[in-house]
Amino acid sequence: MTARAARAATRSRARWPIFLGLAAAIVVVDQLTKAWLVSFLAPGERVQVIGDYVRLIHTQNTGALFGLFRDQAMFFAIVSIGVVGAIVWFHHTSGRNTLLSVALGLLLGGALGNM
Repeated sequence: MTARAARAATRSRARWPIFLGLAAAIVVVDQLTKAWLVSFLAPGERVQVIGDYVRLIHTQNTGALFGLFRDQAMFFAIVSIGVVGAIVWFHHTSGRNTLLSVALGLLLGGALGNM
């Protein structure tokens, strides 16, 4: 193996730690912020952060976007697993690009946090 091929192989493998590390960090931050919000706001309660422009409101949604498909947890668990699998597969098969690894890591963290 030439030195150039060895560097290319090292670069392509180096994207997994970025991808997985960022996804893990997003899951941790997501869960911590959700726990923080629940710790001081009762369901339905709101607090203004910046006047009427930024507010935190404790709501609970058992469905999808805008409350569609309420109480369909099993369906969304299956869809979420499929989305997580698709993100990991796409990262594995795509060209090795740091920006793509960051973007996919953010998507993976969001998908896992919502699961």
